[in-house]
Amino acid sequence: MSSIFGADNSESTKGRIGIAINRREKQILPMEDRAVFQTKGSLLGVGRINNYVSIPFFNILILYCLSFFFGGNKILIRVYHAAVVTLALLAAGCNEELPKGDPANSVSQGRFGLKVAGNVAIDADLQPRFMQFLVSGYQGVPAKTAKRVDIIPEMKSCNFIPPEAGAKIVFITAHETDNNDRDSGSNIHTFSEADIKNAAETFIKDWREIGREPRVSIGPYRSGLGVSNIVITETEAPVHLVLGSRSKVIYNLVVAPDARVSAISLIAADDSGLANVPKGAQISYIGPGLARSCNAIPHVRPTPHWQISRLAQRETNSREALNNLTALYSRFDTYFRNNFNQASEKHFISGERITHFLIGPPPSDLSKRVPFKSIAESTVLITRPENIITGNREDFRKALAEKVRPVAERMASGSLASLNRK
Repeated sequence: MSSIFGADNSESTKGRIGIAINRREKQILPMEDRAVFQTKGSLLGVGRINNYVSIPFFNILILYCLSFFFGGNKILIRVYHAAVVTLALLAAGCNEELPKGDPANSVSQGRFGLKVAGNVAIDADLQPRFMQFLVSGYQGVPAKTAKRVDIIPEMKSCNFIPPEAGAKIVFITAHETDNNDRDSGSNIHTFSEADIKNAAETFIKDWREIGREPRVSIGPYRSGLGVSNIVITETEAPVHLVLGSRSKVIYNLVVAPDARVSAISLIAADDSGLANVPKGAQISYIGPGLARSCNAIPHVRPTPHWQISRLAQRETNSREALNNLTALYSRFDTYFRNNFNQASEKHFISGERITHFLIGPPPSDLSKRVPFKSIAESTVLITRPENIITGNREDFRKALAEKVRPVAERMASGSLASLNRK
């Protein structure tokens, strides 16, 4: 699959703020400044939902009158109930604020692929769309606490569950999400014994520098699992998801009622999880150690438009790094072909920083959006971490501090008080 990211001076990309996106000859089209913009029947636009109420209202009114004259009381009551339900659903969306502007303005080129900011989803053709036009009741990415957390058992071999016959295998991977820098999108934090040791060393160093007991620092450490929403509207075939996490993330599945997920194959290079998994979907997962030994760490083919590709033209270190990435991709693609009988790039979405993904066509109008479910409405299935805590970043710091102090005491030969400045 060919892809073009980066500056282009052609007529089709004027005003694109330095980025052109083209896959299989499909362009991201500029948004017009009006309430609703449509291309090829796909709703992409901006504004409010108020205008969508008037047509259904008059249709219901006419039907109500006809049923009164020709249908008798029983039909009248049924139409009345249908009218109440329909208008209630419409009223719920009347005041929903929808984003304005062009979602492509949230897309930029990063060192290792696309970076997509905010509430913008990307599909396999790299078309950006606001999440609010794909799902109803979207809640954004403020931190949510899962109803329950369960552990996913890890596989003992490199071989995933074979795909169901006729399933559409879709590979999704990103280096990170847009919401796991500080307070995570999930309020779930994990940390390892190595993290505790490093924090203890920093704790002792800080104590020596200030001469008194310091506050346990977590610095820039990314403990929280971000949340990545995958909207699935594909109905022509069951979807087999292959999710390759490169950072701590929970994949929240937002599945249309008539779509089906047959299986989920999770390759976790770091602590990862799944939320709102549909009934009947088979889950299998391999963790960092097994992924490394199986050459299953997710990688995609570098493109000439990645920043590192451009740097490689003039920097030896970048050239060596690019060659290494190409070799890693080749090994992973071989693993993928052996497990799923197709190239990793046949159906895939990847980037450096992407939070929201769309698999399948976008809704043709607002009434056909997929109902959104957050992780708060789900049991989160998570790979087995060494330590886990639910709460905000300060709760994580306190939990880490309880683990750090005894380790620091052993490092200081049991006498942290000796570090006090006299």
